[in-house]
Amino acid sequence: MVVGDFDRRPDVLMEDLIAPLTPHRRGHSIEALATADLPIRTATLDLREIPQGDPLAHEALTAH
Repeated sequence: MVVGDFDRRPDVLMEDLIAPLTPHRRGHSIEALATADLPIRTATLDLREIPQGDPLAHEALTAH
């Protein structure tokens, strides 16, 4: 899996969830999701050290 694809997946899911809502409710939902985004990402983050030459290190650095 490419890191960029993983980063984009929640955005696609959010768009599908809020699409049927009225503009007013959509605005509130976007605000709530934005507020919850950072704590959720932080809570699910898995940090580990990998060797500099590891393909995952290269992928992570080139994705951002």
